[in-house]
Amino acid sequence: MNKLSAPVGTPTIYCIGSDPYPEVKSALNDGASRCFATLDAFLLASARLAPGIVLLDADNLQDDVPGAIAALRTRGSLQAVLLSKAAPDFAFGVAAIRAGAVDILEKPLSEQRLLAAIRLATSRPRPRTPTTIARNIDRLTAREREVVAWLLYGLTNKEIGRELEISHRTVEIHRARLMRKLAVPSLPALIDVVLAQRDKLPDVGIARPSHAPGA
Repeated sequence: MNKLSAPVGTPTIYCIGSDPYPEVKSALNDGASRCFATLDAFLLASARLAPGIVLLDADNLQDDVPGAIAALRTRGSLQAVLLSKAAPDFAFGVAAIRAGAVDILEKPLSEQRLLAAIRLATSRPRPRTPTTIARNIDRLTAREREVVAWLLYGLTNKEIGRELEISHRTVEIHRARLMRKLAVPSLPALIDVVLAQRDKLPDVGIARPSHAPGA
């Protein structure tokens, strides 16, 4: 079986906050990659670096993630930001995607998943039209819309199950089904669709403000 590899012409991958990234080295066939222990170290060196893709370890980041992404996006040495995190939840994903992250990778990193993220970061996919997005959202059942609404509000599967008086396993089933209906392969893609059509979701958060993230 042929080994998967990054696309030809893939820019340098700058790993921040975790060293080493064996999956990066393997995916790039020991190609261009550099590691920086901290975000500050990368920012100090960024003026001298060629444009590339940043892979930021969110678990080792002491600053807030949206703020870190904002700081990165001011640098000319940035082509795209990828995040890695252990067990990222939906609320984290919403904040990261809104801040400008291209994709979120769950740790431990999968080489195949990493390659898909690199391809996403180096490509220019055709944007989905509002009509297509609306049609997809309209395919969701009332229950699936409730699940998505609570996810967007930052609740976990177990917390959603308690709100809807169903098991967290049933929530997982609804979540898997709605992702298939929306034809989204990842959390960032789901967030993108959901935020574009948020007005079609039930306003569940207003009813129970005590569940707001950080409350």
